[in-house]
Order: sequence, then C-alpha cells, then structure tokens
Amino acid sequence: MRIATQNSALPDSIALEHQTREQNTNTLWFQTRSIRMTSTSFKRICSRIDDHGSLVASLKSVTSVQTKAMKRGVELEHIAATQYTKITGNQVYPCGFVVNPHAPHLGTSPDRKVKEQIGNESPQYGLLDIKCPSKDSITKCPYFSIQTDGIYKLKGCHNYYDKVIGQLGLTGMPWCDFFVRCAEDYHLERIHFHVAKWEQKKKTSLTFFSLNITLQINLKKNNKIT
Repeated sequence: MRIATQNSALPDSIALEHQTREQNTNTLWFQTRSIRMTSTSFKRICSRIDDHGSLVASLKSVTSVQTKAMKRGVELEHIAATQYTKITGNQVYPCGFVVNPHAPHLGTSPDRKVKEQIGNESPQYGLLDIKCPSKDSITKCPYFSIQTDGIYKLKGCHNYYDKVIGQLGLTGMPWCDFFVRCAEDYHLERIHFHVAKWEQKKKTSLTFFSLNITLQINLKKNNKIT
C-alpha cells in the first residue's frame, strides 16, 4: 500500500473533490483513493494493536475489490438518495473524494452532500451516508441497537459509526444523516461530529501511517540487499 506523503493545498483538495464526483466510475478517484487510508478502514486501523504488516497487506488487497453488497449499494444509492429527499425535503448533491490538507494521508468519499433549509433560517450543510442492505426490515440489520424507548440506533462500536466520524472530521461538516433503506422500511438517524473521537482516530491513523512508511522503507532496503 503506497501512501501519499506530501501536503495537499486547499485549492488542490477542492479541485480534486470536483473532479472525482463520479466516484467509482472515475479513474482519478481510484488512483487518489489507492494511496490513502480512507474512512472506511478507520475501525480496522484504530482497533489494531499489533501485526500492522498484515493489515497493510489486507488494505492493499481490497482497494479495487467490489463485493456483492457494495455493488448493490452503488446500484440503489440514487434511489435511496431520492427517497431521503422526499422524506426530509433536504437537497442532496454528489460528492467526490475529499482530502483534508491537515491530514493528507487520509481521504473519504461521502455518498452525498446535504443542504437543509428550515423556513427562513440560514441553510445548514451536512453529509448523507446511505446503506441499502438486502434485508426486509431494519430490525434485521446487526449494526443497530434498540434503545429503552424502542428506537433503533447505530451502534457506536460499529465500523459504520467510525466511518461517519471520519467523514465529518475530514470534511469539516457538523453532522451526517445515516440513512438505511430496506425493502419494507427505512432508518434515518442524524450523527453529530464528536471532536474527542475524531482526534483519537486521527492520532491512531497517523501512528499507523508512520508504521506503514517504516515498513515500506525496510522492504525497499531488503529488496536492494537481495
């Protein structure tokens, strides 16, 4: 896994986001994503205690792999986004690959950007994260927990939550609507940015980044020796 090490200027980051809004049908999106740790991997990175070499190898092996569930999500994403707009009245817009200049080794691809307009108030902006599992109901989704009031909520220990916090931290957005579309029902939950959790994940990712660079340097040295 080759990782980007140079800083990214804000104008370059803005241009990159514009140029990669087609996401998985865009060559630049794949190229830029392949040299960075993405928010999708935050849970695995932050949970790893040792054996970082095998994690680096596994992250490299899945950079261009699309599972059956991922393919289904891509195919139904537009339908789910349209349903979300009908439910909330919020406007949604495509989003490309985001690289924060303060963390150039990281990147994220939110499903949509959101504009929320309530009455005459100033518009609010956030993100939309969409899931389209092959389930009849959200009650069958293992990443939800049931609260005492009977409301379903995304588990804070799940990798989907870590992904959302990573997206918010890298984009600077204050909230993300987590929308799950099933055959018979749906779930809509607003997740707000959590500074402490983001700082912890960013710190851990930087440590992992440093270890990965060290592994690459040692590997190059060993190859030259042999």
